[in-house]
Amino acid sequence: MYFVAQYILNCGDAGSCYGGSQSGVYSFIQQSGFVPYDTCQPYIACSADSNEGFCARVDTSCSAMNTCRTCFPVPIDNATARTAAGVGEGVSTGAASAGECASVGAFPNASVAEHGSVVGEQAMLAELYARGPIACGVDADPLHDYQGQHRQQNNRFTKTRG
Repeated sequence: MYFVAQYILNCGDAGSCYGGSQSGVYSFIQQSGFVPYDTCQPYIACSADSNEGFCARVDTSCSAMNTCRTCFPVPIDNATARTAAGVGEGVSTGAASAGECASVGAFPNASVAEHGSVVGEQAMLAELYARGPIACGVDADPLHDYQGQHRQQNNRFTKTRG
């Protein structure tokens, strides 16, 4: 299951295109009550504080359109649009021509009931057993001087399932 990173950038106070924290993202999702699945919103790599490329010209405000949207590739009427989008009455009216998008009112999402931190292999295994998937932060700073072929430029997070 993948969540909409762009929704978190648009609506959360958990970071920006310049960085953030795992715990900040989970806290935001817990407080907001949901996070849409990745099919709701394309990732455009822009946040309110980024001006690179086209970012200065796109709307990254927290709105229904920037939470979950559907876009219509061909001209169709609203009734056909609702059926084609597969979201029934969740599609707002008004968008029905090629290239237009509409916010989606009802969409698949996930929530966070609780989150926290653990350190060490045994604690990670216990958490996997008790509650299932965990996200792991990887400190990649020691790899900055690595000269091999496979190298990340910055720190990353990964999901682990038990």
